[in-house]
Amino acid sequence: MLRITALICLLLLASVHAQNGNLQRWMLVTPPGTVSVSDAQFGDVELLQDGRAPKQGRPTIQQEVPFRIGLVFDESGSGRSLPSHDAVLEHVLGWAGNAVQQRKGDAFLVGFNDQIVTSTEITADISQLRHALSQLRSFGGSAVRDAVIHSAQKFDSVRQESRPMARLLVIVTDGHDNASYAKERGVIESVERLHR
Repeated sequence: MLRITALICLLLLASVHAQNGNLQRWMLVTPPGTVSVSDAQFGDVELLQDGRAPKQGRPTIQQEVPFRIGLVFDESGSGRSLPSHDAVLEHVLGWAGNAVQQRKGDAFLVGFNDQIVTSTEITADISQLRHALSQLRSFGGSAVRDAVIHSAQKFDSVRQESRPMARLLVIVTDGHDNASYAKERGVIESVERLHR
């Protein structure tokens, strides 16, 4: 029997809904190898929370959940100095465009250096994100934590979805944060608020 383990990670933001007084969490489950999600059955899914099966709730499988993708691009001097930076950004943008089109979702782009330099509207039109990306110029430091908090708030600013939507935050950075006002704890708390 195929067993799929659903892993919840910090940067995969599950959409939370309160319906009829019950809290429901929606998670993106990716099967291993060449197994199709459309072939997955309830018995194929093993849901773990802190390494153990949850005491309450029963998972259901909903296929073809739309994506809402937040693209967070480091436009600092050091972030842009990586040799393949432009190619990576274009590849990520192309992937996001395909995912939005196939899953009937939407996306937004946040560009940052030592501050947020661009933050687009949430849109299904990837050409708008490509245009915003072409306007960015690299300089300054890297405020990675501030950009993650801004992006989490952007997800949270949209009214609650009427159907499950997988929220994904994709960050392209050299990982060096030398300009954020926010501390690591603030980043974790801002992401955790999206799960309530």
